[in-house]
Order: sequence, then C-alpha cells, then structure tokens
Amino acid sequence: MRVDFLRNVLAYPSFADLLKANIKLIRSMNRSELLQVIEKPAQKLGVSFEAGLIERILDDLEDEPGNLPVLEFALTELWQRRTSKQITHVAYEAISEVQGALAKYADQKYANLTQIEQEQVRRIFIQLVRPGEGSEDTRRLAIKAEVGEAAWGLVKKLADVRLVITSRNATEQETVEVVHEALIQNWGKLRQWMEINRNFRAWQERLRAAKRQWEDTGKDDGALLRGVLLAEAEDWQQKRLDELSSEERVFIQLSLALRDREKTEREFRRRRNTLALTSGFVGALILAGVAGVGWWRAVISNKNSELIARSLTLISSFASNNQLDALLEGIRIGKQLKQLKQLSGATANTQMQVVTAMRKVVYGIREYNRLEGHSGEVAGISFSPDGQTIASAIGILFDF
Repeated sequence: MRVDFLRNVLAYPSFADLLKANIKLIRSMNRSELLQVIEKPAQKLGVSFEAGLIERILDDLEDEPGNLPVLEFALTELWQRRTSKQITHVAYEAISEVQGALAKYADQKYANLTQIEQEQVRRIFIQLVRPGEGSEDTRRLAIKAEVGEAAWGLVKKLADVRLVITSRNATEQETVEVVHEALIQNWGKLRQWMEINRNFRAWQERLRAAKRQWEDTGKDDGALLRGVLLAEAEDWQQKRLDELSSEERVFIQLSLALRDREKTEREFRRRRNTLALTSGFVGALILAGVAGVGWWRAVISNKNSELIARSLTLISSFASNNQLDALLEGIRIGKQLKQLKQLSGATANTQMQVVTAMRKVVYGIREYNRLEGHSGEVAGISFSPDGQTIASAIGILFDF
C-alpha cells in the first residue's frame, strides 16, 4: 500500500488495528542503492556509462518519493540509444534527461496522431485518472464501456507504444489503465486536461459510486438520483452526453423518468383535491377540464421519458449478450411507441431513440440455428447419441 493512502485507512479503527499488526514499511532507496540499480545491470551485460553520467542522473533524480518508475523509464530509453557498449551524455540529453524523458516520449507519440485521434486520447486519458481530493491524482482501471467502443482501437494503439496497459477483469470485461502514475504526474498535457476537466471527472466518479449503490440494492427505485444530485446529473448529461457510458445514461434517464412520474402523480392528486373543494357545478367542470389537460400532458411526457430510458437499457442489455431478451423487450417497446404515436404523443426524440435501439437489436442479432427440413406439424423429436442429428416426426392419425 502506498504511504500517501495510509491516512485513509487509519480512519477505520478495526482495519487500522489489523494493519498495525501486519504492516512492513519499505523506505525509498537512498543514493547508494540507486547507484547500484543503475550500474549493476549494465555491468552484467558489458555496458558502461560515460564518465559522470550516473552522478548526473542521480542529481537530476532528486530525493522525491515515487522516483523509481521515472528512473526505470529513462534507463529503458537510454538503453535503446546506447552507442556500442556505452551510454552517453548525448543520449541522456536527447531523451530530455530523467525528469523529462517520460513526458517527451508521450508528447512524441501524441504528436504522431491525427487531430481526431488527439481529441479521443484526451477523452481516454481523463477516464484513466481518479481526481484526488486533498491528495494527488491517481490512476484508475477503466472498463471498455467507460472509454467507448469506438475508441478501443486507439486504446490498443496506445498500448502498443507503452502508454497504457490493457487486460481483462474478473468478469472478462476488457480494461485499460495508465502504464504508471508517473505519467500522470510528469506529462504536462495530461495534467492540463485534468485541471480543465476536474469538476466533470469528480462528478462522474460520484455518479459511478451512486450507480454501484443502486445496483447493490437490486436496482431499487429508492436508490435512484433525486433532488440536487439529479439536477446536477441532468446538467452534466446535457453538456457531456457523449462522454458517459450507456449504463450511466440509463441510470440518469431512469432517475429522470421516476422524477417525472412522481411529479405527475403529485400534480394529479393536487388537482383532484382542488376539484373536490371547488363549489359550483360550472367551476367544477372548468377545473376538471384544466386538470384533465394538464394531467394528460404529464402522462404523455412521462411515457416518453420511460420509453427513452427503456431504449437505453435495451442497448445495454443487447451489448451484454442478452440478445433474445433484448429482442423481446424491443418488440414490446415498439408496440408501446406505436400506441403513443396513435395518440399523437410520441416526441421526435423518443421516436429516434426507440428506432435507433431497435435497429441495433434487429440488425445486430445473430441467428445460430434454423431447422427448415420439416414444414408440417411436428409430433415428436429425437436426438442422436452424439448430439449432432435431430430427427422429427409428423403426426399420424389412426382410424380404428
């Protein structure tokens, strides 16, 4: 465990007591130990450093915690630039010395990208950093859905040049993370991106925590976003919709649909109570008409929100390989959209969302087997012992 996270652990007494009995502190390397780290591996391979270069590297390295990864990267770059059996001052200056080596390397790889790819890289990397709250920013493991399917090809390209690491988690989801936190601290572009996007990323981490809590409760409506949290989510969704995963969009949309539904129910009860207290037949009729129109508009608005939320859920379900369930749900959503259109209540946005989701499901689903050899009524089926052949029988009517 990193020492800068110890204070967070100590906030939990039971965990702190357990840690105290089993902790072993590992200090940073001193200058003499770092000298051996630099010199000994090269000596084993018959490679030497130009006079004064090791001392220069150690002076530049400074006595900062976490400097070992920076040194590791610089030595890797120097090894690739060695001249015959020697590593020179010229090579050291070419990589921008120990503190600038990683940043220069990242800048070079970034400069080789197209303008569109550079914008995608910004979006990818800010998802790989967890904004610090009173502490340094740290790297985070992002799943493919959080980075985006369209950007995954670029993620692999970044992995090829050693800026990120890709893997799979326990549930076989593809993941990506920054190659080392030294990149977060030393690459100027990434630090600048994080400062510009800090508020958004801090909110997004809070959103993900709320979504996990909602999932832990079995997706209970009581754990959906409400009040200020929902208003904040609605605002960020309007500003940064394309940087939210489909699951995050569904979570927000379901929260909005619940808010609209509860608002409709409250408004209906209020108007009904007002109507009951109104004296006079004419006054009652007028209020009934007004209440009815307002209530109906609210119902239509709520139905539009519900269909949009279900469409987003449909896409997420289909992407999770629940293709048959997604197809059946798509049929149900399509029927409800048709009914809403007949009432002239379906908005253009609702129609677009539903149709887009249904197209993805209908055109994306794969048919595994189709049995076409038997066109009549099937009275019985038998499987061969090896499971490779199916025999079907027609129905036969015997007249005795």
